[in-house]
Amino acid sequence: MCFIWLVGVICAALFLLGLVVWADVACQNFLNAFITDHLGATNYYYRLFTNNVTPGTATVLTDFTEATFTGYAAIQGNAITWPAASLAAHVAQSTGSNITFNNTSGSPVTVYGVYVTDGATATKLYFAERDTNAPVSIPAGGSYVYTPNQQFKSIN
Repeated sequence: MCFIWLVGVICAALFLLGLVVWADVACQNFLNAFITDHLGATNYYYRLFTNNVTPGTATVLTDFTEATFTGYAAIQGNAITWPAASLAAHVAQSTGSNITFNNTSGSPVTVYGVYVTDGATATKLYFAERDTNAPVSIPAGGSYVYTPNQQFKSIN
């Protein structure tokens, strides 16, 4: 009886602390739903940024300067094919198909990474990723290839 009381007290304490634990399969299911409902939707736009910013938790949309070189266009999320999320070491992850940004201008351009927004006229920032090799020079007539990857993990 004492054990049951102790378990009840522990559960109540965890509830009061607000600790939510996501089971591995829950992370996997949530990522699959996120891909279907959001990442692959036409209202998500992948954009290149050309200023030297390192995205963080306080980053806002106006921190980014979007690319404007000839041949550049933001790419809608439905252009990416996402496989079902896999699960390894308590992390659900999915890697989408490559997307390509072309530089048809007559000179090289420099980019620092990709950020993702709503709609054609961006008003919301969803997430961003600085290229690990930033700054990256895209030569005249060249392309920048981005491979999107999403991971979900319970931190509790």
